[in-house]
Amino acid sequence: MASVVKRAVAPRKLIALDVDAERKRSAAQLKLPVEANDDDAKPAKSAETAVSTKKKAADDGAVTKKKKKQKSPGKVAIAPTKNDAFNDLSEASKKEASDRPASAQPAAKKPPVIAASRPGSAASPMKAVAKKSDKPAKSTTAWVTPASDDGPDKSDGSPRKTARNDSDASSPVQAVHADDSDREQPATGVHYDIFVQTRRCESVCVELGLTLKDVRKIKVKYDENDMYHSGEITQAEFFFIINEDDRPLTRGLLRLGNVQPDQKFLSFDEYLLCVASFASLTPPELYQFVFDLYDDDKSGSLDEHEFAKMSKELQSKQFSFPKNVANAIRMMEGLEPSAALRDRGFTGDGLVDLPEFMRFARLFPVAFFPILNVQRNVRIASLGERRWSNLVARKLKIQSLVSHMRRHYGATPELTWRERLWSLVSDDEMEIRKRAAEIYASQLTQRSLIGSPVDKAGDAEDDDGD
Repeated sequence: MASVVKRAVAPRKLIALDVDAERKRSAAQLKLPVEANDDDAKPAKSAETAVSTKKKAADDGAVTKKKKKQKSPGKVAIAPTKNDAFNDLSEASKKEASDRPASAQPAAKKPPVIAASRPGSAASPMKAVAKKSDKPAKSTTAWVTPASDDGPDKSDGSPRKTARNDSDASSPVQAVHADDSDREQPATGVHYDIFVQTRRCESVCVELGLTLKDVRKIKVKYDENDMYHSGEITQAEFFFIINEDDRPLTRGLLRLGNVQPDQKFLSFDEYLLCVASFASLTPPELYQFVFDLYDDDKSGSLDEHEFAKMSKELQSKQFSFPKNVANAIRMMEGLEPSAALRDRGFTGDGLVDLPEFMRFARLFPVAFFPILNVQRNVRIASLGERRWSNLVARKLKIQSLVSHMRRHYGATPELTWRERLWSLVSDDEMEIRKRAAEIYASQLTQRSLIGSPVDKAGDAEDDDGD
């Protein structure tokens, strides 16, 4: 088997050797590189590259010679003739200008400034600097005034100015009026969201214990009577809501909301102030409201003219039971102070002060029925009689707690067993006591700033004793 393989392989090698020999022979005749041997291929490649470079150099030389022959005639024919004519003309004009006299010479033109101020040129920032330098510079010493003997320095850092500011900030008058100015500021929005806009209206509603639900209910009735949907109502619409006529007595309700007599429209805050302030008045406060309404000269007493005006308006036929009211007022006007009445404080001098007026109201409550009826209509038109009665009871309880704290140096009374049981269900009792403590603290602050009237009376007695 081995001999057979050798015989088979040997002819193949001979065939391969013959092919190589033929390739070398043909390559030598054609002068081509042979791929089988690398050493023989290198000289063939170098010879071919040398031949190709010579052919390229010959071709490039022929092209450059052709180009030069084409361009040379044009340059020689055109350029010299035009330049020479232009130069001759410019030289002639210069010679003519030099022959003129000095007076006939044209003025030299200045270079335009615009060329230097173009954007992107280097001279534009210099021009801006030059313009700024032309204006007189503001001196920094203009804010400082020299010290003189005529008056103090008016600068902000003056010690006298600082001392005056400190004294103004700590003055009791400014501290008292600071609360009034704070009431005109916008509402915080904590208690009544966006329904109440002013701080004054918000504080009044918080003092009365109105909830967000109560304010929303009043707002709904307010919007129902806003005919033009402008967010404001007229005075006629206001009297229509409370179911009353436009009379001097009912027109006094607008004073509670700081509404001017010639004001045509009422905002919701003004309406809420009028309604809440009047509906929450207790009977003694209601009588005082009538007294202040007819005290035109603000003297603290009603003269015969003012008292007659009040009695005439209270006897109007527009009110309920006008005959009973007229009889009560007639009895009050014809009353002569007896010994018993004089002991109660009736003087009979023709002037009625507030204590006498309050005694008249307690003796003749029928005479003030019209104003009580107006309050009833206002309550029904807003939250209802029952809700306002609860709010007035809350207000009276707060007042009693404040008076107790005054007498007992800030101590609050103990809770009764009813209040303890009710506090398990609701937080109203704790809120009432908290509100009473806030009012008592604010009153103490005002007394410490203004001075207690008791202390002033004691100082006056000490001075008299000395």
